[in-house]
Amino acid sequence: MMNPGRITLVVFLSLLVYSNVQGQNVTNYAQIPNPFLFLLREPAVHQDLQLTPKQRGELILLNEKYDGVLLASRNSPQKGQRRVAEVFAETRDAMKSLLTAEQQTRLRQIGYRLKGMPFVLLPDAAMEMELSDEQKQQIQQVVDDTAQKLDDLNTGTFPGPDAYAKIQADSQRLQREQQKDISALLEDQQKQTLVALIGKPFDLASLGRVGFRAPEIAPGGTWINSEALNLTKLRGKVVALHFFAFG
Repeated sequence: MMNPGRITLVVFLSLLVYSNVQGQNVTNYAQIPNPFLFLLREPAVHQDLQLTPKQRGELILLNEKYDGVLLASRNSPQKGQRRVAEVFAETRDAMKSLLTAEQQTRLRQIGYRLKGMPFVLLPDAAMEMELSDEQKQQIQQVVDDTAQKLDDLNTGTFPGPDAYAKIQADSQRLQREQQKDISALLEDQQKQTLVALIGKPFDLASLGRVGFRAPEIAPGGTWINSEALNLTKLRGKVVALHFFAFG
């Protein structure tokens, strides 16, 4: 029987290359505190969850309902954060009836994988793994030390291809060391629980295909050289937008 510690390191080793996932529409998953709302918009996640056509349709409609709200939240950080929290809670409740229990578990596993080994400090994971207060403190220290070392690697500007390649290699080395250090702080049963929490492998490089539906054009106002338009009339057409600011 393979040693639990060995299992833990083998499982996480495959994630290191994609620890900082760069997406087309998601700047950096690693910087998102809770990627739940983004994962629900990822085609790769839909495929992994094996959504039925009915589930996929209902999820798309649900996402489109909040797309405008999430996009608008960027313009007013304080108010936006409150609204995003409301959307998060409403969406979470909707998932309880839209997804099966197995699909909900898998979605949570993918979220954990995005976080890498430090996910064990998340409240739900820490509780399920039965981490002691001392373990939490020790793991947090490892995470903080690694974060500082990774920050030290950041030059703030592109250093050139060779130097950048070295930075990437050093970053992966630091994360491997972090995984080993955290794993060393866990009991055998906790390591087995950890493996169960992240489930089967998932290709994190497949993420970054998030799309948001453009919000409807606000009604009213004066239209020049055109009748009033809406997204339905424009669907399937190439549209050029010109913005004029007066002040």
